[in-house]
Amino acid sequence: MESIEKLKNSLISLFPSFAEELVEDEPGEFEYREELSLHHIWRCFSYTASKELVQAEVKVIKSLAELVNKSVAAGGVEENAVSTCFLEHASQIGVKKALKPHLSQLARQELR
Repeated sequence: MESIEKLKNSLISLFPSFAEELVEDEPGEFEYREELSLHHIWRCFSYTASKELVQAEVKVIKSLAELVNKSVAAGGVEENAVSTCFLEHASQIGVKKALKPHLSQLARQELR
């Protein structure tokens, strides 16, 4: 299973501005703080992807697709997190067209 830290670091290495998105997601002193989870990471990453994925280099898109493909293939919580928090919103956030050619058949089934 992909560790939360490993996923976070992998996404930051591909999209450095994602680190800022995670920091901005920190709650104020009296606000609810969502536990850092695979779902939380993919949900936050969706915003970064919506701003940066379309103009990213092909090698970066391919690396992201590889990460997505591995997460989907892993099944369980890993698959559920990437599918429900990223792939199912790909059209809404404007990344489906750029990402689809690099996804596995299994990952494409989750793409919306």
